[in-house]
Amino acid sequence: QIKPGTAEWICKKEKIRWLGAQKLYDPDYNVAVGAKYFAYLKKSLHSKGFKYINAYNLGINNLQRLPASTQKQHPYYEKVISNYLEIYENLKKIRSNI
Repeated sequence: QIKPGTAEWICKKEKIRWLGAQKLYDPDYNVAVGAKYFAYLKKSLHSKGFKYINAYNLGINNLQRLPASTQKQHPYYEKVISNYLEIYENLKKIRSNI
C-alpha cells in the first residue's frame, strides 16, 4: 500500500497518470504506483536493501534521521526480510515437488 500523498508525488515525478486517492483502492493501480515508488527508492538509495526497504515504510526523510548503525536493525526491515526468506523457502519446496 502507498499513501495518497506519496502516490501523487511519484506519479508526477515518473510521469504516470495520477488517477486520485480513491483509485488507490484498486489493487492493480496501487501495486503499480507502489512498485514505481519502490524502484525510485532502490535507485536513489544505491540498491542498499536495508535503506530502501526502511524508506518505503518510514519515508526517506525519516530514514535519513535514523543513525546509520540502527538502520539495519529496524524492526520493519527485519520483518520484511524474514517474510521474504520464508516465502522463498516455501517456493523452493513447491518447485522441487513439480
